[in-house]
Amino acid sequence: MARTHTGNVPLGIRCNIPHWKNDLDAAVQFASENNFEVLDLVGHIELAQVQTVLDAGLAIGSVDLKQPWSDLMSPDEGRRR
Repeated sequence: MARTHTGNVPLGIRCNIPHWKNDLDAAVQFASENNFEVLDLVGHIELAQVQTVLDAGLAIGSVDLKQPWSDLMSPDEGRRR
């Protein structure tokens, strides 16, 4: 697998283009064929989609938080939860 020259950090891509956001299989295929090791996932992700990435031998770098993110900073405990 490809590695950077900055401490063996694995190379990855963020799946934020419309085609990949709507077709995770295409993003996984592209990443695998182009020697990427990590995918950053965008939007609501189901457990089965996580397994698809892992089954392809890729790691998950990050997954976006559920929106609206502003609720995480709300003074209301219920909204934060």
